[in-house]
Amino acid sequence: MVLETLQPDVSEQRDLILSRISFNIRVMTEIFRNCFSPASNE
Repeated sequence: MVLETLQPDVSEQRDLILSRISFNIRVMTEIFRNCFSPASNE
């Protein structure tokens, strides 16, 4: 019974972590582009 109640929480935490990681990757790629795209264009 305890495991059954914990499983949804774990899956929700997994989704939150994955969404945060994907969001952080997007932000870092945007910062990387903004920092290095003008330098490469020059």
